[in-house]
Amino acid sequence: MAALGTRPDAKRLSLYEKYLKDSRVKVAKSAILAMGAFFGEKEAVRKKVAGMLVRAYDGTGMGGEDGRQRNDPKSALNQPGDRMAVRHDFQYQLARLTGGVHFSTSDLWAAWFRNNQKSKWRDGVDRPDVKFDGLEGGR
Repeated sequence: MAALGTRPDAKRLSLYEKYLKDSRVKVAKSAILAMGAFFGEKEAVRKKVAGMLVRAYDGTGMGGEDGRQRNDPKSALNQPGDRMAVRHDFQYQLARLTGGVHFSTSDLWAAWFRNNQKSKWRDGVDRPDVKFDGLEGGR
């Protein structure tokens, strides 16, 4: 998965989307990273990829301060440690695709995506300047 992700190819998006739900954290993380590599693609492709990532991220139930944990049965990342292990990967790759936009929770990303899906986006960036909240992934 990591090797495939080094060269963005839209034909592989459905494969990456499938592996976002894999029960192995390393596999899901590789799919997230592979999708972030589309940061240099045209806006329509980046929106499609960002939509897939936002749905997967929001499906993990890593919402806001209310601590909601939906435990979407379609998401393999149902254990808190698993969710924490990929949290920053989702955030960073989404920031790459959206030109540096950053939110710290899945529900904020979902709301932003719904509100901006049809508007013009900035170009994607390879290394967005984002500040994480200092939480570490579960062990």
